[in-house]
Amino acid sequence: MKVCGGVKALRDTSIQKHNVKYSELAGVKTIRIHDFRHSHASLLSNEGINIQEVSRRLGHSNISMTWNTYSHLYPREEERAISILNKIV
Repeated sequence: MKVCGGVKALRDTSIQKHNVKYSELAGVKTIRIHDFRHSHASLLSNEGINIQEVSRRLGHSNISMTWNTYSHLYPREEERAISILNKIV
């Protein structure tokens, strides 16, 4: 696996070494690289980013995969829908 987007692609072993190094320097628990993916999705959903965009960013082949994994991150949607409808009445 390689992560791209910077000056050069990084191998997963390099990423893991940096992950351990910087988490130790920061005095925080080291988490798995895959957990960053879940954190990414959680942060976006908590900021109200549409699940379709979260799905695109995660590279899921379809939105149902994202919804089945991350639907629990959208509990406020029902409250928000009710609030919007109550404003119309």
